Amino acid sequence: MAAAVAGLLERDGYGRLILAGPPEARCALKGLLPAQALKLLVAEGSIPMYARGNELAARLRSLDQHPARA
Repeated sequence: MAAAVAGLLERDGYGRLILAGPPEARCALKGLLPAQALKLLVAEGSIPMYARGNELAARLRSLDQHPARA
């Protein structure tokens, strides 16, 4: 998973990374990401697994506007 994320960030030229999910999962993923990917991390936080569509988009926007680093 971390290699796939890092590959997308590099290949597609993303300039920012937002991680969402349970704290343990975010921590584990961050531990596997290369330094270049971690430099793009701008926000992280919890979003429920049931969030879909407009709710998911709104929660991601909220994280982006009010970054909480756990």
